[in-house]
Amino acid sequence: MIVAGFMSGTSMDALDCSIVDIFIDSNLNLNYKIIAKESFLFDESVINQIISYIGCKDKVKIDKIDNFLGKEFLRLSRSFLSLHHFDYISIHGQTIYHKNKVKSVQVGNPCYLGDYFNVPVIYNFRLKDIKSKGTGAPLMPFLDWLIFKKDTDGGIMTLNLGGISNISYIMLNKKDVLGFDTGPGMCLIDQCVKKLWNESYDFNGEYSSYGTINKSMLNYLIDNCGYILSPPPKSTGREEFGEDYFNQIYNQYRNLNLGYQFHSFYNIFENFLYLNL
Repeated sequence: MIVAGFMSGTSMDALDCSIVDIFIDSNLNLNYKIIAKESFLFDESVINQIISYIGCKDKVKIDKIDNFLGKEFLRLSRSFLSLHHFDYISIHGQTIYHKNKVKSVQVGNPCYLGDYFNVPVIYNFRLKDIKSKGTGAPLMPFLDWLIFKKDTDGGIMTLNLGGISNISYIMLNKKDVLGFDTGPGMCLIDQCVKKLWNESYDFNGEYSSYGTINKSMLNYLIDNCGYILSPPPKSTGREEFGEDYFNQIYNQYRNLNLGYQFHSFYNIFENFLYLNL
């Protein structure tokens, strides 16, 4: 099958699309070929719209952003998709609410893409995971297992350093695979860069490269984050590591030198990963 797959991650910076020729046999052996790929950057107005709905539980408001992003996804990708043949569309949507093992809401109504291109659409993956007694995130472990299972005899670990970071521990037996969110990745770093330098991200580590670690701040972040000490499997999102959490840190250490301040933010995210490992 040829699938046009869409992803919009926790960093909320773009809509990624890959058109992939996929073959999976009865023994779950995967072969694939990437036919085409493209990233469609979000306008700042779109990013601000998404941010304003983070944590939203009101159905009327959710329907509003759901339809808005569904139309936006079609507008951004229509010309690109029109150049290619595909059998299915697979769309993750933009996460605006996530509660570990309870609920996960993605918006970006898939009907607009499905109706325009007249192909079946696969979506709402996280709800299925929660109904199957999963945590709703991350979704990477199954794909990582398909890709790396032939290469492992003692275990392979993969790291997906996104807005929220997650790891997969891959064993030959699918039942032994473990995957979970380790904590904040780029989402807090991006907020820091926006607050201090009014840029969307730290390009090539320009700001973090000249900083040093402030141990007081590092210890504060470790001591005030229960998530990193909670046992896996587990998942998290911007509800826990969003604007409120960032402002709490910023207000506590706003008088630090900018170089020190940024690098302390950057280093703690690495430490979140190491502590969970």
